Amino acid sequence: MLDMGFREELESILDSMPEGRRWLFSATMPDEVKELANKYLNDPITLSIDDEDSQHEDISHRVYKIPSKKRFEGLVDILLWEHPARSLVFCHTKMESIEIAQRLQDHGFSSAALQGDMTQSERNAVLASFKSGSIPCLVATNVAARGLDIEGVSHVIQLGLPDDKETFIHRSGRTGRAGHEGVNIVLLSPPEMRKFRDMSRIQV
Repeated sequence: MLDMGFREELESILDSMPEGRRWLFSATMPDEVKELANKYLNDPITLSIDDEDSQHEDISHRVYKIPSKKRFEGLVDILLWEHPARSLVFCHTKMESIEIAQRLQDHGFSSAALQGDMTQSERNAVLASFKSGSIPCLVATNVAARGLDIEGVSHVIQLGLPDDKETFIHRSGRTGRAGHEGVNIVLLSPPEMRKFRDMSRIQV
């Protein structure tokens, strides 16, 4: 909810709740979540379910260096070569997600976009089609990077350098879930490749 810009609404809900009955759940603990916990909870306890070393152990990661102007062609080649049962393609912007989904449709792939300007009913319809398999390729912004749990996502494909390492981890975590193996593929230009090497050294 915080990532989608609902902090004000979230705080309003917390303000209306009795102090002894406030609970917060988050898959990760970024600074913004810790700040809310310290503000609204008395002496909060953090429960860690997964061992950090075991996270994403069922995901294989591949990085391909490709000219930025040939990124779409690289995506098409991967989809043709890998033939994923269900793939989630991440883009940086809303407009890019719409354009990529449309170009994939023009190339014969059944795809749709998921981005923040869509109404809730539109999002629900797209996600229902993705879950059912009628649309096997979903092109999304980071709105799908957290909290989206779709069974059977065999491939995550990231077009370009993620904003930070945490975003990379959340995106790639949409596959390889519940004991299933998954593949995370990142398409990077040569300058992005150098930046990504630096990012991969950062501890989160």
